[in-house]
Amino acid sequence: MNNHVLKVVEEISRDIVALAQFVLDNDSIGVNRKTGRNTLKDSIMIKDADSRISFGSNGDNAVIEILFNNYIDYIEKGRSPGKMPPISALKEWAQSRGISTGNSTLFAIANAIKRDGIEGRPILATLEREIEISFENEWYDKLFEAMTSELNKYFDN
Repeated sequence: MNNHVLKVVEEISRDIVALAQFVLDNDSIGVNRKTGRNTLKDSIMIKDADSRISFGSNGDNAVIEILFNNYIDYIEKGRSPGKMPPISALKEWAQSRGISTGNSTLFAIANAIKRDGIEGRPILATLEREIEISFENEWYDKLFEAMTSELNKYFDN
């Protein structure tokens, strides 16, 4: 993969992270109906969102991976009432929000989740839709221009 195409892939990777942060920050996705506020805005999930670029065995096929905290699955899919989450998983979450990590507080939160469940929020589906729009409107053209430029250099020499 040539440098010009690689720069475009790196730019797309950065743009996807920015899109992920936008989706998490967006009130249409992030608002927790139970609290009435966007609990994802300014969350550790926004700050920790990252990407990684890897290449196929021949070095030509770029793969962009978007990295989120491990609890995105619970936010995306939600959690049905009836099962208590592990207290250990709640401790880090509570610390990141300045909530007491005492056993009684964590137990009360776990009981509320067991009783009410957690409504899922379509973060990944929304991000996928935004990525598709960006490819259609911008990224395909940038990749095409970079590859065309490289081909022109190759055949001009």
